[in-house]
Amino acid sequence: MKRELIDRLSDITNEEMSVLSDSYSLSSDAEPAFANMALRRRDYIWNVIGTRQTVTVKPHTRFVEIPVHSHSYVEMMYVCDGSITHFIDGQTLTLRSGELLLMNRHAKHSVSASGRHDIGMNFLISNDFMRQAGGKFRSSLPLSDFAENNLSDTGKSRWLVFRVGENSAIENLLENLIASSLSGENVPQIILSDTLSLIFRYLEMYPETLVGSTPHGSHGENEKAAITDYIQTNYRTASLTELSERLGMTPQYVSKLTVRLFGATFSGLVREKRFSEAEQLLLTSDMPVTRIAEEIGYENNSFFHKRFREQYGVTPAKWKRDNRIKQKRGC
Repeated sequence: MKRELIDRLSDITNEEMSVLSDSYSLSSDAEPAFANMALRRRDYIWNVIGTRQTVTVKPHTRFVEIPVHSHSYVEMMYVCDGSITHFIDGQTLTLRSGELLLMNRHAKHSVSASGRHDIGMNFLISNDFMRQAGGKFRSSLPLSDFAENNLSDTGKSRWLVFRVGENSAIENLLENLIASSLSGENVPQIILSDTLSLIFRYLEMYPETLVGSTPHGSHGENEKAAITDYIQTNYRTASLTELSERLGMTPQYVSKLTVRLFGATFSGLVREKRFSEAEQLLLTSDMPVTRIAEEIGYENNSFFHKRFREQYGVTPAKWKRDNRIKQKRGC
């Protein structure tokens, strides 16, 4: 981020002066002071959103611990400098310079007190905006899942972290939003919302920027279903690259996600499905082994034999004979 913007954002705001004044004057009983400050801050944000603005840009208030709370809208934070620690649904998440956090309206979170050089910008995004944008997220499972859960009254907590500091396209758009908020001018909402729409488009375009999301257990069911469906349907030609493109994630991220969700690698899951199909064909068809290998996705017959022997300890032909005998005996 441009140094001149960081320097301007480093200045202590009137709100922060009030925080410092309260904490110093009530140092023996600081927690109520912090709670009161947080309450005033939440009331302020609620009023801003209540003016039917689609997007509101506001500096994160430093020097004060924000207690556990949730919003009726989406909150996006960009860390311009330093680091800021969030606690979201029991998870500790430290954002560093150049990282972008998205939290939906069901996420309960608190924020630790940050220092003077820990600078963040909050973007408060209305549900109307997310409703319009959500339909455009089809190519990115993380974003579409995020938007879907945000809009549902029974939706679940979702958060996403993107590392965008080295992506000039996204950072330039964020700088434009921040500079507009500092200009003191009444920037039309259409400009703010269009700029934000572009940011989301770029996040879809660069899935490698996604570096964190709601942990498995509250969030992984959609990804697990999508991966399972892909392998079940495309096991003959399945590739990590193609699956990643469908999910809107990087191959590296999908590889780690698969291990986390299934306790197995992507290639291991594909091989398991292929061998399951091979078993059925060996038992129920008269296809030669070479044809079965091709049918389940192995172009190299020798490689299929090698993998099969590793899995079952015998050749496909012997496995077929032994298991057909068992089948006839009713074993």
